[in-house]
Amino acid sequence: MRVLFGLLGNIINFYLNFSMKISSLTKTLVSVITEAANRTNVRNQYYNTMLLMLFIFANVGIRLLLDNSVRTNRNFG
Repeated sequence: MRVLFGLLGNIINFYLNFSMKISSLTKTLVSVITEAANRTNVRNQYYNTMLLMLFIFANVGIRLLLDNSVRTNRNFG
């Protein structure tokens, strides 16, 4: 449950702070990964870290897509 609440908090944080840099986003999520890995047992540790890594890649991809769309609209608009 703590990992689920951490994921929800990170999703809310990501969508509230669009001006956040990718490096700081990955830093905070890596700290969340280590915290979740320390709090869970070995069986759930792999699944939690895989979920959080997928969340990182999805966030970075969404961020890059939004940056590209904003740049193209700014250039042609």
